Amino acid sequence: FCREFPQKAPMIVANLCPVFEFNKNDDGSITSDEFSNIAMWLFDEYGDDEKVLNEFHANLGSFSWTGSTVPYYERNIKCFSQLLEHKRPQVREWAEKCIKYEEEQLKEEIDREDYMRLHYN
Repeated sequence: FCREFPQKAPMIVANLCPVFEFNKNDDGSITSDEFSNIAMWLFDEYGDDEKVLNEFHANLGSFSWTGSTVPYYERNIKCFSQLLEHKRPQVREWAEKCIKYEEEQLKEEIDREDYMRLHYN
């Protein structure tokens, strides 16, 4: 699909694909601390297209969560860090920007949680 329609399909897939790989641990818990095979393939094949990378970021921005979002941002930072050695310089640069953004969001969330604990406890 992406190779047949390279002008639009990679962006659509980047926006809709599962970004992370979910793995079941020995204790039965689920982790998602690496990018999915689909995501990695898109980074490898279309990582020089800024529109594709932007769609990944949009994909990450659409989520629901209960409880603290600190683990969400920590997971994202860990995953983006895995791209700092990617073969495409555009992917590496994008990952650096994403890490900075996720670190800012993480700090804001930690500050918000600290405020809520102090204010309501």
